[in-house]
Order: sequence, then structure tokens, then C-alpha cells
Amino acid sequence: MRILRMMLFVFLLILINSTIALADINCYKCHDKKDFSGRYGHQPVVKGACYECHSPHVAKYKNLLRVKETELCFQCHSKVKKEQVDKKVVHPPFAESNCVACHNPHGSSNKGLLTGSNQGEGCLNCHKDLVDKYKIKHPPFAEGDCGACHNAHSSDRIQLLIDEPDKLCVSCHDGEISSSHKGFPVKVKERACLTCHNPHGSDRPSLVRNVLHEAYKDGCSECHDKAGATPGFEKCLECHDEIGEKINNIHSHQTNKSGNGCINCHSPHASDYENLLRNRQEQVCRKCHFDTWANYVDKPFQHPDRGICSNCHGIHGSGNLAMLKSDGNATCEGCHETQGKFTHPVGDGVLDPRNGQTMTCVTCHYPHGTVYEHNLKLSGSMELCIQCHKNY
Repeated sequence: MRILRMMLFVFLLILINSTIALADINCYKCHDKKDFSGRYGHQPVVKGACYECHSPHVAKYKNLLRVKETELCFQCHSKVKKEQVDKKVVHPPFAESNCVACHNPHGSSNKGLLTGSNQGEGCLNCHKDLVDKYKIKHPPFAEGDCGACHNAHSSDRIQLLIDEPDKLCVSCHDGEISSSHKGFPVKVKERACLTCHNPHGSDRPSLVRNVLHEAYKDGCSECHDKAGATPGFEKCLECHDEIGEKINNIHSHQTNKSGNGCINCHSPHASDYENLLRNRQEQVCRKCHFDTWANYVDKPFQHPDRGICSNCHGIHGSGNLAMLKSDGNATCEGCHETQGKFTHPVGDGVLDPRNGQTMTCVTCHYPHGTVYEHNLKLSGSMELCIQCHKNY
């Protein structure tokens, strides 16, 4: 017991002396203190405890970090880490534990140690397509207050929204809606503010989107009657009869025959996108096909044009499975012309021994994205091949 006490005493002495030694280290002898300061400081820096994150002598990791950068922040911010698994949509830098993409680990002029002069400036470092894009800007966007509508880490809604779009709009503009939109539906779920307005900015007054539906240009009466009833699906087909042929295919994207399925994807009034889409095509499609999107979004090997679904799929309808523009092999051969001719045979007469079905490209490849090179479903070195070729 005396020996055990003596060992414990020696250990405590070593620990105390090490702590004193660390406390005596003045990092600012070499590092300019100005580079580690700001209106808001990271607590270890404020305390002068650089050693909480960095080793003063040697380390396995860049910048003498004590542990991997992707793990270091979550040693203290464990509650934030939980957001990565609890929400459906995770901001890519956060999903990759790349905290320094948005936060300065030492000090900042912004709350939350955000980079840039304000929150918006940090966001625009990645979202460059929004920089100086609009003549007229929505005040929160102009002021860099992205957090007024978006959660920076994760959300259960697409585009990391903190609430449903119309509810967000109404939270600030409730009185304006009733005064400026006489006869417009009162219920929040029917307002559909984004069918006319861009939440970031526009070149038009009142943030009306830049591309107008021809019927909308001519006034409401072309589509709406005096009774105020919502136009049905047939109203769209009066002008777009060619779409009617497509949706009559066996595999149809007509989402609501009794109502107006067109406005699930298209804005009836104004848009900033081709064909009056409500959003970028990828965002429109994933609103309903969220599970498909979630299955490949984090995969290292992805189809290069996965965000343009219409390259492979008939958007309104098709006679082929999965609403492909043509049968599975023909769709792939539209870009991959030589596949199936000099590599593994596919098509009529080539049967999968496991089920007797015709071999197609998707027998071995998952076209959206996988963890294997060439979008293979399993490792191409052997694991995939022996699914069929068991006797070789």
C-alpha cells in the first residue's frame, strides 16, 4: 500500500509540473496575437490554453493538433455532433466535420466564431452563384442574415430551412399579404409565396422572379375564373397538349389527377429556372424522391450529371421502368456508346443466372452513386463477379 501511495504521489507531481510547464509557454513569442483575436474569442484562446487543442512540441496531425481536426471540435461540442445523425439534411461541411470551413477556431468579429465580416459573407465563400446576382435583394440576404431562414448545420427540410417556406414568409410579411394580394388564399398552406417571389433577390420589384409565365403576364383571368377556384390539371393541358400524351404513358409523373399536379414541380406564375421549375431540377426532384437522394448524396462515386434528372428520365411520363427515356441499356448507351460491345455483354439473350432476367447496365451498376468505382454495386475486383460466376 505504501508503494502504491508513493507511485500516486509521483504521478501527481509529474502532472502538476507538466501543467505548470504548459502554462508557462507563451505561444505569442512566435505567433502574432492579432491573428488570434477578435470581438468573439474561442474559450481556449481566451484562457491562453492553446494546449487544449495543440501540442506544444510534436503531433501526428497538421498544425500540431492533438487529435484529428474532424474529431477535435466535437470533444467539447458533443451536442452539435448529434445534429449530424438526427436530421435528414446535413450541410456538407458539417457532414464532413469540416468546422473551419465556416468557423474561425481562434477568434472572429461574428458570433459563433463565423468567418467573414458577417454570416452571409462566410456562406458566399461557397455559394458563389448568389454573389451580386440581384439588383433588388431581400433584406435578410442583403444583410448577410442567412440564419433568418436557414439552419447552418442540419434540418429536416430541403435547403436547410428552419420552417416551411410559406410559414417563414408569413412570420414577417403577414399583413402585407392580405393588403397586396386581394382574393389570394388565406390559408398558409395555399399561399405558395415562392411561386412568384425569390427569397434572396430579383431584378423585378417585390422580388418577383425574373421569368414570367406567358399567361401570368397577360393577367390572372386566363387561368382563374371569377369564382376564385384553383385551376385544375386540365387547364394546363389547354396550352400544353403535348404533355398530355406523355403523362398517358404506363409510368406517369402525373401526381394528382383530381387536382393540379403540374404545380408540384412548376410555378404557374414566375420562376428563375427553365420551364418554370420551382427550383433547380435536383431540388425539385428530391422534394419527393428524398430517399433516393439520401442514398447517394454522400457516396464518393456519383454520376456526373446526377443533378439533371431529365438527362435520363422522362420527366412527365415514359413507357419504361423508372420513367427512363428509353430502355435501361439504351439510356446508358446514349453516353457510354461502347459499353456492352467490348466489355461484359448485356441485352437480349444475356440472362442473369440468379433470376433469369435480362442483364442490363443496372445489374452491376447503380447509376446515381455508390462507394465503389464506376458506380458498381459491389467491389469490381472479385466480390461483384462471383455473384454470378460462382464456378470460376
